[in-house]
Amino acid sequence: MAGMATAALLMMAFTRRPGFVMRVIAPRWGRWLCAVGGIRIEVEGREFLDDPAVIVANHQSMLEVFIIPAVIPPKTRLVGKKEIGRIPFFGWAFRATGQILIDRQDSAVARATLDDSLANLPAGVSIFVCPEGTRSKDGTLLPFKKGAFHIAMQLKLPVVPLTLDGAHQLLPKHGWLPRPGTVRVRISPPIDTASWTAENLDRHVSEVRGVIASTLEQLRAG
Repeated sequence: MAGMATAALLMMAFTRRPGFVMRVIAPRWGRWLCAVGGIRIEVEGREFLDDPAVIVANHQSMLEVFIIPAVIPPKTRLVGKKEIGRIPFFGWAFRATGQILIDRQDSAVARATLDDSLANLPAGVSIFVCPEGTRSKDGTLLPFKKGAFHIAMQLKLPVVPLTLDGAHQLLPKHGWLPRPGTVRVRISPPIDTASWTAENLDRHVSEVRGVIASTLEQLRAG
């Protein structure tokens, strides 16, 4: 991880092109580190990520730091808590490549940071968010926060649910060393947000969470 992150930082220093770094380094970073750890990623529904969208996913494990870049389109910005930016190597690369870090302790500052980042997004970029806000201890789906769905409305983009399972077993919350194994990822069809409003948002958030909850059950049923 340190080597790949250092490569990203050096490339940023010489090219000043975070988009290039995300296209070249990030997907290889994810695939290579998973392979080294004996972690296999099975993905269904990649075709649903062909167009810009707000991708929302359940959050099971820190392994997703490597899994997600190997799955999502290179032209994607990740939204995360500002503490990520302090992690040596990975956090530095995360910040240098233009990912969106927000202060969850200060809603006004977080909103301003997000608005500024969204206003300066390059064309054709997707957004990736874990609406649970934190990792699940046992893989159980937690309640969803609304931030990702406000972003979808603001950018007038569809929402694409992404469901993964197995990561929490390979590297549980508070664990340090991952075990080899398989993580299954299923991407569901885009959900149009054109008719979403502040008044009906709760219902739509519940519907999207329902898609991920149902898909999680299907993945576990085999």
